[in-house]
Amino acid sequence: MQWQNPGLDFVTFAILLALLCLFAIMLRRRRRRPTLLERPKRDVAYEWLAEPLPKATKDLRSKFSGLDDLPRADDVQLIRLGIFNLGTEPLEPAQFESPITVAFEPSVTLLAATVSETHRTAAIDPGTVTLEENTVCISPFNIAAGGTAIFNIVTRNGRPLGVTGSIADFGSLRRLS
Repeated sequence: MQWQNPGLDFVTFAILLALLCLFAIMLRRRRRRPTLLERPKRDVAYEWLAEPLPKATKDLRSKFSGLDDLPRADDVQLIRLGIFNLGTEPLEPAQFESPITVAFEPSVTLLAATVSETHRTAAIDPGTVTLEENTVCISPFNIAAGGTAIFNIVTRNGRPLGVTGSIADFGSLRRLS
């Protein structure tokens, strides 16, 4: 009858376990790490949403001023337009090649357009936004890197057809979605 040494079995198991752990650590270190995506220097985008006045929530209505003066008609639209600087550099007025314009169909009546709020950027002069026939024109303004500017537009009979604008070293604004 032969006796097995239980201490020897434990030491052998511990050595094999340590070698397995060491091998796993070496494989993990050699694995390629994903590179972080870098934000471009210039990246300007926009997004808008529209809601009929009768269906608008209290929260949305509170962001617009002067709604009490408007008739409660189904054809009134509350539009929020956000301009986002997704780049790493601030955007200055001199870098705009053309102002931002929001075009509407000829049958649309523009009732109001205002600067609503800014996030992570300085306040924008209210005179930046002007109404011209069937377009809302937003003059060049400062927007910090990672900043957002939100504009409120109130119309009768329609939603925007398109938003245009051009930035030096970037090109035309792009829509987020």
